[in-house]
Amino acid sequence: MSKILLQSIFISIIFSNAIWSQSLPGDPCEKSQQHAYNKDYKAAIKAALECLQTSSSPANVYANIGSYYEQLNDFDNALANFSKAISMQPDNPELHIMRAYFYANRKQFSTALDNINNALALNKDLPSTYLAQGYIYKLSGNIVKAQTSYNEALKYNPKFHAAETALGIIEYEKKNFPAALQHFNRAEPNAYYFSRLYYYRGLIHKHNGDFDLAMKDFNTNLLASSDERNDSTLLHRAQLFAFQGKIDSARMDWKKAADVNPANKNLDAVLVLIKRAELKQNALSKVSISKNANVDKLYNRAQQLLFERRLDEAFLKIDSAIKVEPNNASLYILSGEILYYLFEEQYGDEIESENADLNIQENDYWNLGVNDLNTSIELDPKNAAAFYWRGAFYIKAKKYKKGKIDWEKSLLLNSSNEDIKTGLEALKKRM
Repeated sequence: MSKILLQSIFISIIFSNAIWSQSLPGDPCEKSQQHAYNKDYKAAIKAALECLQTSSSPANVYANIGSYYEQLNDFDNALANFSKAISMQPDNPELHIMRAYFYANRKQFSTALDNINNALALNKDLPSTYLAQGYIYKLSGNIVKAQTSYNEALKYNPKFHAAETALGIIEYEKKNFPAALQHFNRAEPNAYYFSRLYYYRGLIHKHNGDFDLAMKDFNTNLLASSDERNDSTLLHRAQLFAFQGKIDSARMDWKKAADVNPANKNLDAVLVLIKRAELKQNALSKVSISKNANVDKLYNRAQQLLFERRLDEAFLKIDSAIKVEPNNASLYILSGEILYYLFEEQYGDEIESENADLNIQENDYWNLGVNDLNTSIELDPKNAAAFYWRGAFYIKAKKYKKGKIDWEKSLLLNSSNEDIKTGLEALKKRM
């Protein structure tokens, strides 16, 4: 997420009511605001220049024009308009705050703080000044001072959700998730769909395996947000859909994210996850894998850890779930999948060599994985995913005939899976 955009989110909280208070529907001031919301900043500037002819607050209009030029990376015109606004109304602390954000985004932190001091000299009780000060300190790497500033903002307005959310994000970045959740939960009653809160809280719920809560927050974030973070939210929601076996919904979110930002570095990894989840689709026709909430949470967390390639941790989570519910076929499938990747990770490139003399059936990961998948098939003989992963183990062990039989059974049970068809074609050429 761009720092300029982060600034504009904070600014929108502070100024959205004050600057445009004189606007009437359809007039140039209203049109300028709407163009800015739609990220058409050139049109916003044009309408704002027309707005100057009738506005009773021209200084505020110039400040907005400055922010539009900043979004267009025209920094000379941005600064000229911020400074014009201040020259017209030097006793308005909010205008000094806007120019402080501008300097902070240029990494001119000393000058940014000078502007904050100007604002404080005019009104030391304004929470938004401390919010901007905290933003500058955080951007410059001084986290302790940033927290002090955000807490100062809350002293003047205990319900200031932007400051509470900013403190939550700091705790999130330190991986102190319980403290972050406390901040986000305190901010929510006053947040009015403040999208950043729901995005970060959703990430924590997803990390903890609380997928229903994560889904709720990501949905709210997408409703509330109109900025570039949407592609990240869509990919996180796509993962949740994939974990739940809702493959069509997962693919839809993935496609939207790819359209919004084709350069997102996580697109490939999420697509692989969706394809893997498709193998389990017949086992995941319902959202919950178990009636036991603890088992459900352990399963969700194991899936998330698998996606993050934290395989040892993933195996411990799914093993804990199996101990609680040893007759759940789906738990053994996920365990088998994790063990497959642990086995593959252990052998690395060597396992791909057709001439390698490997007695891999004695490998603990191989044996545990195949045994778990055997158990899954005993519990649910019509589970395509179990046959797929057992077949994958056999193929890695150069037992191509057994692998082929299992993959054909998997395809018979799930005839729509194109990956299995492609895999079988490739396998036939190796046999």
